[in-house]
Amino acid sequence: MHPNNIFLNLQDKQTTMKKLTALILATLFYVNASSQCLPEGIDFTTQSEIDSFQVNYPGCTDILGSVTVNGIGINNLLGLSILTNIGGSFTIYYNDDLINILGVENITSIGGSLSINENHYLQTIGGFENLTTVDSNVTIYNNFHLEYFNTFENLTLIGGFLTIGNNGDLINLSGLENLTSIGGDLGIFHNWDLQNLNGLESLNHVAGEVGVLHNYDLINLIGLDSITSIEGGIRIDDNWSLISLEGIDNIDSDLIDYLYITGNSLLCDCAVESICGFFDGPHGNYSLNFNLQGCNTKEEVEEACETVSINEVTLSAQLSIYPNPFTTSTTFEYTLQQPSSVQISIFNHLGNQVAEIRKEQSEGKQQVIWNAEQLPSGVYFYRLQAGEQAASGKILLVK
Repeated sequence: MHPNNIFLNLQDKQTTMKKLTALILATLFYVNASSQCLPEGIDFTTQSEIDSFQVNYPGCTDILGSVTVNGIGINNLLGLSILTNIGGSFTIYYNDDLINILGVENITSIGGSLSINENHYLQTIGGFENLTTVDSNVTIYNNFHLEYFNTFENLTLIGGFLTIGNNGDLINLSGLENLTSIGGDLGIFHNWDLQNLNGLESLNHVAGEVGVLHNYDLINLIGLDSITSIEGGIRIDDNWSLISLEGIDNIDSDLIDYLYITGNSLLCDCAVESICGFFDGPHGNYSLNFNLQGCNTKEEVEEACETVSINEVTLSAQLSIYPNPFTTSTTFEYTLQQPSSVQISIFNHLGNQVAEIRKEQSEGKQQVIWNAEQLPSGVYFYRLQAGEQAASGKILLVK
């Protein structure tokens, strides 16, 4: 072959390679550019807009702006299943035909707030299984028929506050089990059927106030047990079925700025470690009123705290007490390693002994029933002595 032809062939190959490289780069740029879209955000006001999203914005998985869903007739979000990230806020509000929020399963992060508000027939949130972070606030508010979350299973961090309020059928907070930190207040209020706070077991830091208000079926605060640090105060108001502050025991009392416990008409047990520590320190900003005796004054709480510190010792008698709380009588069940003289002493919240039971019992599993029918509602403290074995703690009488 003529040398000139060889040279021309090399030039053609180099030109072809350059064109191919440019085409690949252009394609990659196009794919990346098309996956990131809508810097101005988008508002969905009809179901057809949601259904046609992938046709109107092919390859759009990462919306740079904010997204709102608000319209008559919107009954599902399945057309948004391609989305993986939202750079702004995601707001779902006033959609009375929306029963669930399936269709957002692939969203992993939200750069602004997540608001799910005023969807009056929404029964379950669902769909957010892959969401890991929300950089700002999370608000779940005024969804009157919302029964459960059962989602957010990978959400670990909320950069702002978490507000869960006015969700009339909500029973618990299951679905938030991996949430560890909230960058603002934690507010749980006006959830009339909320029975417990199960679902927040991993939460350890709240960079603001812990507020639990107007949850009329809530009995205790178990579910908040892992919270050790807060950067605000504690507000527990108008929870009419609340009988104990058990659940906020582990909050560092030195970090509690203020304490408001008011209007909890059955609450008589405020002597948990965090509250005892608060009153033992130099803190002065507090309010205690319209609760049951034992939680109405600083002096009542301090007396109960002294009783706790005196009577609570290491359990070594394999003891269980049921029911607790109880209405008329409760059963102490335990196992004796050898025949023993057993004495059970019962004290009220002021440390006065109100009952004593003495029995000679043989080795093995034993039961003692205590009838408190003649005593008023409140927190009582027991001390069980069986030979060299001892146990003590609280029991709660509610009539």
